[in-house]
Amino acid sequence: MFHVANSVLDLAETYVGLKLRLQRVRHVQHESDPLPLPKEVTIDARQEEYNDKPTSKLMVGIKIAKEKIKRADELGNGAFDNLKQTGLSTKECSMCNEAISAYKEAFVACSNVRSMDRLAFQAEW
Repeated sequence: MFHVANSVLDLAETYVGLKLRLQRVRHVQHESDPLPLPKEVTIDARQEEYNDKPTSKLMVGIKIAKEKIKRADELGNGAFDNLKQTGLSTKECSMCNEAISAYKEAFVACSNVRSMDRLAFQAEW
């Protein structure tokens, strides 16, 4: 058994060395392949009449998540400004509590998107 494993590793040594060399050369030249876009995005970009109609659950989930993130950021910025003006603590500030709950909702929406597609956050939103 040991001899079989040893011979497999010996045969794979050349392949692994070549693979590592190719990866290193590729990264040195800063070459990167663009991530493929979903068909929904490419169709929406070409045909503007479909822009208002999401074509999949993933696109609907992304749209909802973006809206919730935007709302949470707006509430967070307002709460931050309010804290600077009033000098209250975050527990005393009702705007902070609203922002916190909005960020939790946004987090849930983002986790729903990720449950639909694990690579969704690697694509551009």
